[in-house]
Amino acid sequence: MGLPTVSIVIPCYNQGPFLSECLASLKSQTYPANLIETIVVDDGSGPDTKETISRLAQQYAFHLITQVNGGLSRARNVGIAYASGDYILPLDADNYLSTDAIELLVAMMRDSQAQDPQVMFVYQDKVLFGVEESYVPHQSYNLYRLLSDNFTDACSLLDRRVFDWGFAYNETMQQGYEDWEFHLRLGLYGFIGRRLPGQTFFYRRWGYSMVNSADRTKTQLMAKIHDELASVYFPPHQREIKRNWAPGVNIIAPKALVESQSLIDSTIVSLTDLEHPFAEMHLLTAKYLFFAAPGLIEPLIDSALMEKLAVTMEMRQDIHAILLKHDEMTLGRFLRAHFVFAELPVHESHSTWDQLDPIVAAKTDVYIWDLDNQTLIIKSQWQAPPERRISRAIKNFGKRHVAPRIGFDTAYQLFYHSYRVFQLSKRALRGRPQMKPPQPMEVGETGEHLDQGFRHYTGILF
Repeated sequence: MGLPTVSIVIPCYNQGPFLSECLASLKSQTYPANLIETIVVDDGSGPDTKETISRLAQQYAFHLITQVNGGLSRARNVGIAYASGDYILPLDADNYLSTDAIELLVAMMRDSQAQDPQVMFVYQDKVLFGVEESYVPHQSYNLYRLLSDNFTDACSLLDRRVFDWGFAYNETMQQGYEDWEFHLRLGLYGFIGRRLPGQTFFYRRWGYSMVNSADRTKTQLMAKIHDELASVYFPPHQREIKRNWAPGVNIIAPKALVESQSLIDSTIVSLTDLEHPFAEMHLLTAKYLFFAAPGLIEPLIDSALMEKLAVTMEMRQDIHAILLKHDEMTLGRFLRAHFVFAELPVHESHSTWDQLDPIVAAKTDVYIWDLDNQTLIIKSQWQAPPERRISRAIKNFGKRHVAPRIGFDTAYQLFYHSYRVFQLSKRALRGRPQMKPPQPMEVGETGEHLDQGFRHYTGILF
């Protein structure tokens, strides 16, 4: 099967001074020239731009369509109706592409469609130039985030079939965001996009533009998008989109174990659906993840457990993982946990359940949720003797606050000697009667205690 043809549609309204640079970038493409079709739509420009277009027609090969001014959406729709390519690429006349842009866009589209036939467009990052110069990398495609954040630019490679099926740019969106509304409309029908990372699309910033005007009237334009796509923003449908694209919790567990949970903002991924659950972590989009050890089928009694854990993690930014325990569980040195509720980074570096325990055990900021008493306790308070709590606390403080300032090697030497001083102090104090029983380290006071302890050891060393 040969390479697909690509039609570039360039609406032009009084942008003659920039059109030459745009066309030159298309002429220099690494993609075969005989597979690129260029269409310029003169949207009622003035005499100067018309003269420029006539002059450029002698230098560059393109089809010219002239119409009475009807707006950007209409100009694109007219050009697309004329186009014959397998793919369509709208490109504004004041922007341009890198020499390999079309080749990379087509490769991304074909690879993405081979994996998911629902992919119908590929959008690019922006490289701003002109009065402002910067690289603006966009986020990966997520339909829920697209509801409130316009990160898919109009200069996106589109599968021609979507226009054959009746999709078109909304010609009533005269003030901007017509590309945003178009991509949302595709998402409503299940057609999604993919991001092409890199510096392939150059976006000119040269003064007050249609984009600036749209940003100033964003509230009114968003209200119009809500009216045009009311079914997308209908609360039950919006919740369904969030559940599918950005759930609060991805639950990896047997369905019978957790299907009674009251948290609706979650996606249950059966262990049988993922051959290697941890290796395929990149497929999960939730902020939090709940794992149940393979083989567990007894339902969780507390139907609000996921809600409680999610709220706890949101309220306590110092917590990155919570292990769940009950009286029947025996957690040894490596915390043989049946259930783990955690942020994604805790699980990035392992691929099997057996590897989870030592990695979680190495975290000094892991907490325990007691299922029987419905309480949250710090791991070191629950299982470690006082001297181990102190050494771990010092080590954790050093990693977070000292090493970034003085370097890891220096920090290591410092804390190694600090620990030796601590051991000697412990031996010297051994046997002294204590005035009162030692109090467990309170979570809220951890940072202050660590700071004071480190200063104390620093004073001894220096």
